[in-house]
Amino acid sequence: SISVAINQNVSLDGSQSYNEDGVIDRYEWREVASLDQVVSEDQIAEFSFPDPGNYQVVLTVWDALGLSRKSSDVVDIIVHGPPQISMEGSTAIWSDEPLVLDASHSTDSSTIESYQWVRLDTGQIVGNEAVLSYAELGLGDLDFQLTVTNDYGLSSSKTITVNVADRPDIPVDGVDDYVEGDVVTLDAGSGDESGISSFEWIDADSGEVLGTGSSVSLVGLSVGEHSITLKMVDDYGRVNRKSLLISVLHAPPQISIEGSTAIWSDESLVLDASHSTDFSTIESYQWVRLDTGQTVGNEPVLSYSDADLGNVDFKLTVTNSYGLSSSRTFTVNVAVRPDILIDGVEDYIEGDIVTLDSGVSDQSGVSSFEWVVADSGDVLGTDSSIALEGLAAGNHSVILKITDLHGRVNEKTVTINVEEPPTPDAVLPESLYAYAYTR
Repeated sequence: SISVAINQNVSLDGSQSYNEDGVIDRYEWREVASLDQVVSEDQIAEFSFPDPGNYQVVLTVWDALGLSRKSSDVVDIIVHGPPQISMEGSTAIWSDEPLVLDASHSTDSSTIESYQWVRLDTGQIVGNEAVLSYAELGLGDLDFQLTVTNDYGLSSSKTITVNVADRPDIPVDGVDDYVEGDVVTLDAGSGDESGISSFEWIDADSGEVLGTGSSVSLVGLSVGEHSITLKMVDDYGRVNRKSLLISVLHAPPQISIEGSTAIWSDESLVLDASHSTDFSTIESYQWVRLDTGQTVGNEPVLSYSDADLGNVDFKLTVTNSYGLSSSRTFTVNVAVRPDILIDGVEDYIEGDIVTLDSGVSDQSGVSSFEWVVADSGDVLGTDSSIALEGLAAGNHSVILKITDLHGRVNEKTVTINVEEPPTPDAVLPESLYAYAYTR
């Protein structure tokens, strides 16, 4: 076989052909594998092929009588073209990384002899290997040309534009310490998103994609450290990554306080935190009166009777066996218990309407009234006064409950005496006389 380059002349000599009865009148060289066309009619053929490929040429000769014979020898011709360039690697890079382009997968029907990478703005040859690694780049668009040449001297060239940008910092809000049960919200949307194509939040350990927006909310993270990678791709396909570390701590005690924080001055403040909970063990309780800084209790239940009139602030701190604490501040309101003067408490006759009045003229500080039968607990009324009908003879105990706007309850019990109606004296009519006489 014959190997040539495209457009390179092939010379075939048919002069050794002969005719025993005379002379050879005509020669025909025909390509029969791809083209099926005559490439020459000369005894010594000169021709070329413009396209690479495998060709076969056969010689046929004729004598003056028009008789012909085809050569039994087929000439195989391999025509080589220029290399086919294949390039891998990103042409959009950050300024802190080198440009790496790989042309090692370029192909040729013969042998690739050389690679040449040229920076076009300066004319500088920046590489002569199949793989280019180049770091002296400025910002913006830079043009490069790769030329690949085979052993026939045939070359192919490819021009590429490389875009270089500074790697942006990615501000992420929400990178903090959390406690178990918190919703962890991470937000990368506070910066300029105009050139960003996509976001991806990835669990660094498992590779699981947690979200694809500029922010992500994570629920149910276990106690410990969680490594999360934010992957951001810009409009050029450049990838920017940021590693984040989220710490999830055991939750401190959950404080639960029962009891009223609005009391009368003649009663003690009693608050119960014994139903507070923790994942481990609660080690201590501390009740502090904030205006004095005095610790007024170290037990789950506080009983305190030295509170002044008005608002007094307290703070409860509960600490577990890991040293984690929770605190709650609350205000206690203390007031003097007012005397309740009920009008209408007197003796009644069966059948009378019994009217009782709370005697409260200013009701601006009152939340509710409630008149209750002391024996049965039945509610008789909920206004500031009440009218009772049909009370049977006897003593009737009635409780008045007045609740103020702070939820304090003041009570007073009164007894109503209902008597039977009196029996009237007998009176004789004036026209009625009695006589006694003897017959």
